[in-house]
Amino acid sequence: MSPALLLLLLLAPVGVNRLLRRSGAGAGLVRTLPLLAAGWLACCLAIGTWCTVSGLLALAGTAARPAAQLGAAAYLLWRLLARERQEPNPRMWSLFPAALVDPVAICCAVFVFPVLGTPAPQVLAAYGWFTALMVPAGLGWAAVGAGLPPRRMALRRPQRRAALLAAGAARVR
Repeated sequence: MSPALLLLLLLAPVGVNRLLRRSGAGAGLVRTLPLLAAGWLACCLAIGTWCTVSGLLALAGTAARPAAQLGAAAYLLWRLLARERQEPNPRMWSLFPAALVDPVAICCAVFVFPVLGTPAPQVLAAYGWFTALMVPAGLGWAAVGAGLPPRRMALRRPQRRAALLAAGAARVR
């Protein structure tokens, strides 16, 4: 389990991170928090699913795990370079399918999480690391979308800064 690789994956602007950024821009930081919680749950479910698939493929042959890792890396690169359709304000119903095919979740399952058959304490530790790094990264993506940290003018005027924070910096100038 590599926390550095996990953090690097969670900072990639793909999948759920893009949806969190768009939601932060459209609805504001505070209204994006339920979407962050749903994104965390959806990613945990996706990682569990992909860990199981990867483990079952590894049982089929010794070359299956490296092939899955190569496929996951190629899929992540393709999603980084691909243009996605713009959904102005992401909702819960669009988050769960996006998380199941999120390249970050697939790469976490293939590269970071332990293989199928690992004792439960190690798996729980991996999910703990994922949670500890995913929540701040998701908040960061939502904050980027909401326009936080505040602009220079907002820093000079505390009332303006408070108004920007309260409104989620979505539509206030």
